[in-house]
Amino acid sequence: MFATLIATISFQNIVNPPGGVHPPGDIRAGQSVVAEKLRDDYILFLTLNSMFNFIPICATPSLHDSMCLILITLSLTYIVVLDMVTPNHIWDSTKTVFFRILYVWIALIGVVMCRFFCRLVVWVVHIFMKH
Repeated sequence: MFATLIATISFQNIVNPPGGVHPPGDIRAGQSVVAEKLRDDYILFLTLNSMFNFIPICATPSLHDSMCLILITLSLTYIVVLDMVTPNHIWDSTKTVFFRILYVWIALIGVVMCRFFCRLVVWVVHIFMKH
């Protein structure tokens, strides 16, 4: 539950970044206002907020598989929204960090799916051994 709360808070920080986003009709509509004026501070915000989002999820491998998948999906959604609100010139300079995070999440999904598959195999073998 704690990891879900933290992921939700950090996701909200990206959907509504500090300073808000440019209004509809503006050529930069939906992009962060602060990113244009305080580029270095915005990059620091992105980095710290992303760590705030991802670290608790890495620390919860004992969660039920479905909860792990929900948290991983929320984190992947976080990256998509991050791309939507971050101006291109800033996103391009930080893209490699977020791609590395994406690769970690793909690996985590693989681990969760392997755990699920192993449990399924054990369950099926157990059922057949009873009969």
